[in-house]
Amino acid sequence: MAKKAATKKTKVNKSAAIRELINLHPEKGPTEISKMLKDTQNIDAPPSMVSNIKGASSKKKSGGKKRGRPAKKKLGRPVGSGKAKSSSNGHGYLDSAIEFVEKVGSFVNAQAIMDKLKSLRERL
Repeated sequence: MAKKAATKKTKVNKSAAIRELINLHPEKGPTEISKMLKDTQNIDAPPSMVSNIKGASSKKKSGGKKRGRPAKKKLGRPVGSGKAKSSSNGHGYLDSAIEFVEKVGSFVNAQAIMDKLKSLRERL
């Protein structure tokens, strides 16, 4: 005897139903949405499934979340923020050195001051 053809159940797209409820009630949590699906549409979707779908949709909107530990902040001052005066020609240290020589009177005096500074540094 021939078997009767099984009646086809219409498959319900759980994910689409979950997304629809999330869009209608974005303030609701996964447990509440899961209960709403069971009560209104007779769809059995666990809260974990609702949470996964809710999380995936928020990643698409925000461009995803960076994974891993956040980058460590660099210590110290930024490059190029030295104390030397910068001029339009880009020779800030050279201009400062020339200004120093002019203030002390001559290159010989500047050299003597630099030697004293060097000997003080070696003592410390």
